[in-house]
Amino acid sequence: VLLQSLGLDPTDEAVEACSPWRFREPLSPDMAARREGREIDFATLVDFCRDAEKGPEDVLLCEGIGGAMTVDAQGTVTDLAVDDIKRYWPRAWGEDAWTWSVANLSAGRVNEARARVRLKVDGGGGVQVESINGEMDLDGVTVDYLAPMPKVTGISGQATFDKTRFDIFVLSGETFGLRIREGSIFFTGLDQYDQFADIQLLIDGPVQDAMKLIEHEPLGFSSIIGIDPARTSGQATTRLKLDFIVEKALTQDQVDVSATSEMTDVAITDAVLGQNVSAEKLALSVDKTGLDVSGGIMLGDIPATLEWRQNF
Repeated sequence: VLLQSLGLDPTDEAVEACSPWRFREPLSPDMAARREGREIDFATLVDFCRDAEKGPEDVLLCEGIGGAMTVDAQGTVTDLAVDDIKRYWPRAWGEDAWTWSVANLSAGRVNEARARVRLKVDGGGGVQVESINGEMDLDGVTVDYLAPMPKVTGISGQATFDKTRFDIFVLSGETFGLRIREGSIFFTGLDQYDQFADIQLLIDGPVQDAMKLIEHEPLGFSSIIGIDPARTSGQATTRLKLDFIVEKALTQDQVDVSATSEMTDVAITDAVLGQNVSAEKLALSVDKTGLDVSGGIMLGDIPATLEWRQNF
């Protein structure tokens, strides 16, 4: 009927040009396709619609079965610059996950991104995202996880996402001159009024840089315990854990933070009564309630055992 109204003969070629996706059952296209053992490739469907939209006609007619429909779609993008995510990720597929990604991910590339979405189309043409999930393979990416803390840069790893959360599994990266051996950066509640972050990083590097990191706003631990990072040296392996509500004006009291560190070849100049402190190994743990340091030390030329607890 449509072809005849346009003055065209209903040949097989004309029908195919009008709609390559035709099914026997009067169901939503994805359900009808599954009944016939077929799948609808979303990228091909989008390209077909865009090509039709670019045609010379003044009017483009889109004919469907009407009523409510559920559409399942999936897509894959390769070799994508992270800064171009906002161009290729349809915002309607997940407003909150889209907003967080655009605001907090930069630099580097997504070697491959895979997404699956289920859309519900009502009889009035409204579209609702019922579900979305996917993965991204990351290379050289920067994550701004807690401003004004130093960003984690050069991340290699994988991200997974859905309507409620965005999770990054770090295989390697850097922050503040320190090497990240592994870690996880989880953001939850993307579909809620408040979002929350759960971050764990295993970090290797100089003691001085590790002390500077836990001194950085909004943490401020080094000054609380009275140690100037510039007077320290040695190497440290630190496990840093942060939990906080995601807000622009975050204060120290709102960050639940803890860190444990195994330090080697440690030296602190002018540490106690003008004396230097050195140690082959020291164990440090700190959270919002206090700090514990233990190990064998040299206080000047005097050997000693350190067991230090400082309450905050």
